[in-house]
Amino acid sequence: MLDAAQALIEPLDQRFYEAELHRVRGAVLTAEKPNSPDGMKSFDSAINIAQRQNSRFLELRACVSKARAWRDRGLRDDAREIVTPVYRWFSEGLDTIDLKEARAVLEGLA
Repeated sequence: MLDAAQALIEPLDQRFYEAELHRVRGAVLTAEKPNSPDGMKSFDSAINIAQRQNSRFLELRACVSKARAWRDRGLRDDAREIVTPVYRWFSEGLDTIDLKEARAVLEGLA
């Protein structure tokens, strides 16, 4: 399904959820194989796309997903470093699900 959705991005020029597609792909790949380099590449693509689109929430989601994968591999410092700057950018909406999840990940890494 992710491949089919990805294939529609170019012809329809609908890029709003492009970062989210890459993030979900990374989550699936790392759930199947925690050390999946393709999973990490998918997270990186999601982060880069979200940054280009100036979509802080999608960037946060991608960073949190990558941080979870790193945490599970024992890379706690790296996980904290990728989430912290994006999380700190937000001053409003701290009760949204995405920000609560980011805060929970950070608290678990402290």
